[in-house]
Amino acid sequence: DGHMQPDAMLRALGERGINSVLVEGGAVLAATLIGADLVDRLVWFRAAKLIGGDGIAAIAPLGLDHLADSPVFLRESVAQFGEDLLETYRRRQYN
Repeated sequence: DGHMQPDAMLRALGERGINSVLVEGGAVLAATLIGADLVDRLVWFRAAKLIGGDGIAAIAPLGLDHLADSPVFLRESVAQFGEDLLETYRRRQYN
């Protein structure tokens, strides 16, 4: 289908000693990695503007059947740059 296989890619990087990857991409890439449980930290900018459905989604559909199935991220930090916020989240781990 032309899309990467995230497990295989990260496994290959791990074999080369790379254990941390910064990923910048679109909504589909974000959803693919989050859906595969491969995101442990999320960093994004948020503007103080509302554009509603006229905007482009940051994360494509995750294919969730129930709200309880959604991944949970806990906010670690917030920094302000002008009117924009830089937010950092860590994936909540369940034991």
